[in-house]
Amino acid sequence: MKKTDNPLATTTTQIVRKLLNLSRLQKTILATTTDFIALPAIAVLSVWIRLGEITFLLDDYWLAVILLPFMAIPIFLKHGLYRSVIRCLGHRFALTVFISVSSLFLAWSALIFFFDLSFPRSAIIISWLLALLYITGSRLTARWLLNSNPVDKKNRHIVIFGAGSSGQQLLTAMQAMPGIKVVGFLDDDEQLQKHCLLY
Repeated sequence: MKKTDNPLATTTTQIVRKLLNLSRLQKTILATTTDFIALPAIAVLSVWIRLGEITFLLDDYWLAVILLPFMAIPIFLKHGLYRSVIRCLGHRFALTVFISVSSLFLAWSALIFFFDLSFPRSAIIISWLLALLYITGSRLTARWLLNSNPVDKKNRHIVIFGAGSSGQQLLTAMQAMPGIKVVGFLDDDEQLQKHCLLY
């Protein structure tokens, strides 16, 4: 008797395939929309943690909460947070996240203090920590999901343009990706041509 495929695994593979087939613009829109929804929720959660209770009477804080996602998207775009290729996140990713999120919360807290907006000051620190956790966790979860559910059974042969430090960092990141094999580098630097990179 033939076993049926795991429906959860099949559904996950279908979702991964659809995500991979999205254009770069569509992926950026998806990421920005998710962050735009999540960041106000993080601000509200930080207030609940600060107050020690769940309350929906946040009329005094709504302006600060609403400002957060509108400030986040341009700051994240400026720092290149949405230019990162999820499947190839390297060690520089953590630094990019820290700088992006910290820049956002410095600007947000400055605005809160300058206009004397109502928002618990200690909740700003809590929001910053939660945002760091969310941004890092969401990207690493997406990376794990994409890399653990390869849509292709055969290895895809990849050539990296640029044999310098950036190309070597990309190689290191891609080594952990199933279904991908780096077969060489392209570089216009004659000193790097006809050389073999040991790894």
